Amino acid sequence: MLRTVLRLIFKNGAFPAEAGEFTKRAFLNGKTDLTKAESIMGLISAGSEAELRLSRAAHSGKISRKIAEIESDLIAIDASIAAFSDYPDEDIDGLDPENFKRMLSNAAAELKRILADYDAGKVIREGIDTVIVGKPNVGKSTLMNMLSGTDRSIVTEIAGTTRDIVEETVAVGDITLRLSDTAGIHDTNDTVESIGVERAKDKINSAQLILAVFDGTSQLDSDDLYLLKTVTKENTIVIVNKTDLEGKIDYSAFEGFNLAEISAKNGTGYEKLSSIIADITKVSNLKPDSVVLISERQRACTERACDGVCEALNALETGCTMDAVGVCVDDALSALLELTGKRVTNEVTDEIFRRFCVGK
Repeated sequence: MLRTVLRLIFKNGAFPAEAGEFTKRAFLNGKTDLTKAESIMGLISAGSEAELRLSRAAHSGKISRKIAEIESDLIAIDASIAAFSDYPDEDIDGLDPENFKRMLSNAAAELKRILADYDAGKVIREGIDTVIVGKPNVGKSTLMNMLSGTDRSIVTEIAGTTRDIVEETVAVGDITLRLSDTAGIHDTNDTVESIGVERAKDKINSAQLILAVFDGTSQLDSDDLYLLKTVTKENTIVIVNKTDLEGKIDYSAFEGFNLAEISAKNGTGYEKLSSIIADITKVSNLKPDSVVLISERQRACTERACDGVCEALNALETGCTMDAVGVCVDDALSALLELTGKRVTNEVTDEIFRRFCVGK
């Protein structure tokens, strides 16, 4: 019966809603701008409170309002330069190079600030690929279980228990870690174990964040030192485990690394580790009033706008003609208008709404 009714409806001119059709109609009819429209999928698919908070801010118009402030100054500059170009012999009000420098400097600073927060926002939205590495029996699997809150990895006192990569998605504060527990990195003649070790090394090269675990109850050996040489300090957190027991480890080898002391077995040190992860991913830099872009398209538009503003400022400071300054300002404005959808091609809007759920 339902199929018959649908056939009759379609026969009489109705058709199924396309992906994002309702939101797209709202945009095309001027009821919303493109940044607010893009936030809707974030509201629907948010996997954490922090991600939901970013999408809500964008949907409330936080991005739009900040971009509108920058646009306002650039339009004022552009209008004055355009009037000067059309009537070069007239005394044009508002043609003040020093004021232009101030306005362009402020615009550049705001755009750079927005761009600086993009990666942290991306970490909140998409999570970060994270690998737990270390030699056998230092507590990698226990750390995995502590972070996930479940017995995801098998834990025994036998070295080499983990032979392949165990993966889990866990939330640490506002950050989602796409976590991989790897086989212990060491020399071994076991064929299966060696494959696991090689996979662990591959994970080190591809991971965005590395949790390098060391046993605080023993001195560093050649396997530990090899691991320290393999990882980079910028994206590695050195984790000294088993701090509930007597310590023997030499901390001088960890100079320059982010360092967290924990007892994965007892769950102590979690808050410190969470804080370091927030710092290293720059999520801790986000403030309640931060304007956080929510798509790669928005980032690309903002970067082009920033480039245009910086070029305009450089042209002004190096004594170029006002026409040259105006061309750069035009480029920046064009990028900002594309960001909010005031001036955007059909191809761009079609690509954006194609990613929506059916209807919506």
